Amino acid sequence: MQNSVIDSIQIARDAQQRSNYNEQYSRKNNFKVHGIPEERNEDTLEVIRNMLSDTADVQIHDSDVIAIHRIPGRRGATRPILVKVRNSDVKARIMKKRKRVRQAGQDMRLSDDVTKLNSALIQRLIDHPGIDQAWYFNGAVYATAADSDGKKIKFDIFDDIEMKIKKK
Repeated sequence: MQNSVIDSIQIARDAQQRSNYNEQYSRKNNFKVHGIPEERNEDTLEVIRNMLSDTADVQIHDSDVIAIHRIPGRRGATRPILVKVRNSDVKARIMKKRKRVRQAGQDMRLSDDVTKLNSALIQRLIDHPGIDQAWYFNGAVYATAADSDGKKIKFDIFDDIEMKIKKK
């Protein structure tokens, strides 16, 4: 009986891990734009096209964008815009200029579209005293330990952070 419970727990963990991986993979070509004031009857594609052209010197074409719309955000804050682009090359070209967008002011920023589980993992890593930095890149979550000389460590949603830091 106890073995079947342990097996069931392991199967559930594996299923959740695969589900998170698949969900993150489906978001691979997505990014979010934060801090653009919302206007009535706005054309979000035109808003993003103008913002990227003006602040980051990036040109995007209609054929580069598959879907674009506002998504629910934090209460009282401007709703972010979710953009799904044609391929990872288009996204990379845009994300390389994220620093320019942030420096343009007006609280605008670009971010990856990260799953809720990966976002929670990043937050746990940031809050951990043994971690200097945590970030998402290319479908995975990474961090650098405070005493690791900048060596990056790949983390998964069920990893024991303490054990992973000690292993490094």
